[in-house]
Amino acid sequence: MTRFETRLAWFAGLSLVVLIAVRAWIPEPVDWTETFEADDRQPYGSKILFETLDSVVPASEIERVDRSPYLKLMQDTTARGTAYLLISDRFEPDGAEADRLLSYARRGNTVWVSAHAYGGVFADTLNLEVGAPLGAPTLGVRADTAAYSTLSFRDLPKDDQERRVRLNTAERYFTSIDSARTEVLAVKPPSDDEDGDSQVVLVRTSVGDGSVVLSTSPRMFTNVALVDTISAPAAYAALSYIPDDASSVYWDTRHKPLVSEAATPLRFVMNDPNLRRAVHIGLVGLVFLLTVSVRRRQRAIPTINPPENDTLSFVRTVGDMYHREGRNADLAHRKIRYFETYLRTHLGISLDDGPSVADSLARR
Repeated sequence: MTRFETRLAWFAGLSLVVLIAVRAWIPEPVDWTETFEADDRQPYGSKILFETLDSVVPASEIERVDRSPYLKLMQDTTARGTAYLLISDRFEPDGAEADRLLSYARRGNTVWVSAHAYGGVFADTLNLEVGAPLGAPTLGVRADTAAYSTLSFRDLPKDDQERRVRLNTAERYFTSIDSARTEVLAVKPPSDDEDGDSQVVLVRTSVGDGSVVLSTSPRMFTNVALVDTISAPAAYAALSYIPDDASSVYWDTRHKPLVSEAATPLRFVMNDPNLRRAVHIGLVGLVFLLTVSVRRRQRAIPTINPPENDTLSFVRTVGDMYHREGRNADLAHRKIRYFETYLRTHLGISLDDGPSVADSLARR
């Protein structure tokens, strides 16, 4: 290695070390993905809520449910005086699960749900539709600014009804509810520079002996909102509609943005762009490998030899037998016979007029 190449190698190694050190010192970017997970410390996780929920319902046992509500409620069909807490970006259970949740509420339980949107049989049964004001920010806008919106809780004391929440937290509202059996719990009044009516953001629908509490502001119950002393009271005011005497509160872990769409390992892999690309590359490589392997292992074509002359083989075998037994005279006699036959069949020479060569030899 020349001196120039040595210096170049040292420079490349030093550059690599510097890049690794710089990368290690750079802080990880904040993940603003909405997960609403009980263990997630990111801004849109719900770790703070899960850990402080026992202060909202001190008489209740907090149970984390890792199964779907359908399986959980199918196991216990007699539970009364409990609550089921579900927080997600979109709540759209299938027909069987929606019926199971509504039957659970009819027995005297509370289903408490907060989601940006509702759909499926659940929304159709309760006549739910959710909208957003014209020009409202999309769900991907961060709610970590210092600006606030105001919510008005109608059941709270008059001097304590107004609660503030972070901007972009309560932008969605109900455009349709079952007014015959639904009570409006909280609204978002229009701001000073806005015209129009108040927007309904929290309702309670009576179902049999129980109720279903619905919110359109799941961000209000995330870490970024609960660490703020200004916006946290609004979240706990909404949670106060969980009955104080509930014996158990079931925390749902299945209806989450990163879980409900990934109920199986394969679906989880195919939902991630990088993992999905890796699967496609692996499948293409597997097909290529199988194609090449089959071609390399193809059976060799056997060599077909021309058929042998069996007559010559027979004559050779018989001659060897006579020679091995020492019957030379008999062998000579037979060879002469074959010779006479050859002369007669191929050359047209017949020796029938006189004694044959074989007879003459035999008499001798």
